Amino acid sequence: MHGRLCCPMPIRKANAGQRPVSYELPDLSKMEGTEYYRQALAEIGDMLEGKKPLDLKRAVFLVENAYFGNRLNYAWFTRDVAAMKEIVLAILKAEGYSPDNDLAKKWALHRFMSDTVELKGTNEKVYFAHTPFGYDFDDPFGKEDWTKMFVTKLMKSGKGQCHSLPILYLILAEQMGVEAYLAFAPQDSYIRLRGAQGNWYNLELTVGRYSSDSWLTGSGFIKSEALMNRLYLDTLGKKETIAACLGDLAKGYTRKYGYDGFVLSCVEKALEYDSKNIFTLQLYSDYHTLLFGHVVRQLNVPTLEYLPNFPRAYELYVRRNQLYDLIDQSGYEPMPEEAYRRWLQSFEAQAARQPKPVIRP
Repeated sequence: MHGRLCCPMPIRKANAGQRPVSYELPDLSKMEGTEYYRQALAEIGDMLEGKKPLDLKRAVFLVENAYFGNRLNYAWFTRDVAAMKEIVLAILKAEGYSPDNDLAKKWALHRFMSDTVELKGTNEKVYFAHTPFGYDFDDPFGKEDWTKMFVTKLMKSGKGQCHSLPILYLILAEQMGVEAYLAFAPQDSYIRLRGAQGNWYNLELTVGRYSSDSWLTGSGFIKSEALMNRLYLDTLGKKETIAACLGDLAKGYTRKYGYDGFVLSCVEKALEYDSKNIFTLQLYSDYHTLLFGHVVRQLNVPTLEYLPNFPRAYELYVRRNQLYDLIDQSGYEPMPEEAYRRWLQSFEAQAARQPKPVIRP
């Protein structure tokens, strides 16, 4: 939605009208199911404010459960995560590694996410087989079905995309005490990990392999300003990652209900803890674009030159444009979906130039 929109009004005589002007978007809080969104915002907000422990597994569940109208079961979700953790521990045991070995845990987590795993008994008979998670090329950005973005969908189907795959990895890493971080590239998120010598590696789970910084920047949609402003290729701490969950919460709300003050509350809380998150900033910009349009429609402002006659509306106009400028100056450039697909597919062609050393004990 981000863009420089002119005042979306027919040209007519400026008239404030007989009715009071509302300077807020219509409230949607009476719609069925919005209460679950408010509950999720409150609990995630408590995590960020230190009133509750930071818990990515719980935060992700709250986001997805709100969209499903409180129909998910947290005990089942926790059980499924625990079962995956047990598989990773079984991989470690089968290879003779200690569950306290940090490098081994990173290696085993990568295997679980991206490789076929067969666990054998003493007679060498396979008693359990796990296939790798795959990339879902069907509606990967959730344009038709927002649940395609969800970790619960990934866990059920075995297929996910650049949002759900790294988040599932991070949930498992959290459960196992593994140091791992979320990072962003245009239209993409991936995992950042330290190797044995403290050097950084990029784990691109959409292709199931480690990737180089040069491949990540090779999409052509990462400007130097974006790197300087830490939009991309920068690690997010746990608080910033959970703050990003509020952005996901707001996005789901807009898809299900629309924009109102709830979206603003989510975005402002998220930006308190990560002011550079470009996806949250875009939501903030979209909200102000819609709010400005809502106000000027009520005021019947004919053209922008009349706008200074309406100080509150003019203030909204200035704020909207400030957000546009902030995003433009950050170095952000939109990446079309087709360009993202080509970029992902380029990985195999450039595989020889990807990092050969992988994290393993």
